[in-house]
Amino acid sequence: MRLPGENAGNLPMRLMIPCLVALAVLVGVSDLTRALARIGPHVGDIIVFRAGTEPVTAPDARLIVRRADGRPCVLDIPVLLRGGGSLVIEQRDPTPDRVYRAHWSGVRTADSFGDCGAAADVVLTRTDLGMLSVAAGGFGIPRPWAATGS
Repeated sequence: MRLPGENAGNLPMRLMIPCLVALAVLVGVSDLTRALARIGPHVGDIIVFRAGTEPVTAPDARLIVRRADGRPCVLDIPVLLRGGGSLVIEQRDPTPDRVYRAHWSGVRTADSFGDCGAAADVVLTRTDLGMLSVAAGGFGIPRPWAATGS
């Protein structure tokens, strides 16, 4: 039964508006999902540890990571900064937990037990990479003027 003054032709319009709103929400969620997938470090990003840099993090900051072959090793941030080196992201896992494989190249990663060596492929989380990038002053190669303080 129709209400007085209600036109039978309005029914398709009343159904179309919620459908358009639902479509707009789905498109927005899809765009947001794609944007979130791009957030974070990418393959080819580099973290450079300049030799002789003082740590801005805790003086005993260490990360226990896995090598590509599954063996554990230690990334001791003060040691990385003292000796210098770099970490290049070589692979980014597309799963939600975002595991990265990176290549370390430098003097050493720890003074004692657990040193990854002068070169190693390591598996890192996004949190690990965040901590390492903060300690090194960010991703990328340091600018010359940042080193001199000018």
